[in-house]
Amino acid sequence: MYDDDPGADLEALYTARLDADLEMAEMAATADRIHRLRTKGICTHQSWVGYLPKPVHEPQKQLTPGQVACTDMCRRVFASEDDLIADAEEHLL
Repeated sequence: MYDDDPGADLEALYTARLDADLEMAEMAATADRIHRLRTKGICTHQSWVGYLPKPVHEPQKQLTPGQVACTDMCRRVFASEDDLIADAEEHLL
């Protein structure tokens, strides 16, 4: 391939657009899956806060170091960020 090959530039643009289209389709499918789960009353923990010594948000006041709290539908407290993510992935994967 040559540096001055206009076909290579067009192919690169086409490939980048295709990659973006595939990424958007994947994000839309994930959003649809989350919406279906929420409709069934299943929380996927899309919003959460962690412990802070000086709490900023109300749910942080009940947390101890290492804990995180879902601020989405369920408001559950998890022992760690890993526990919250594992619970979310159980529904999403």
